[in-house]
Amino acid sequence: MYSIFLSKQAKKFLSTCDDNLRKRLDELFELLMEDPLPLHNYDIAKIKGLEKTYRIRLGAIRIIIELIPKTNEIFILKIDKRAKIYRDL
Repeated sequence: MYSIFLSKQAKKFLSTCDDNLRKRLDELFELLMEDPLPLHNYDIAKIKGLEKTYRIRLGAIRIIIELIPKTNEIFILKIDKRAKIYRDL
């Protein structure tokens, strides 16, 4: 079982998103706790140049996660629309 930690930016995005998107993100987080890379359910790709960082595509929204398998932790670094997500990585 993995633990999920949200960055300040991710918490802010979740507080401003609509209920439908919030529900889809909650389902994703539940699945991530069981399987940190659910490749069969979501479009997930490793981000080049960053060692343990992945991108999850959820419609027009992108989620940037950092996976720490030694401690069973997942850090949600950013959640945002595609046009903004890759700035300042």
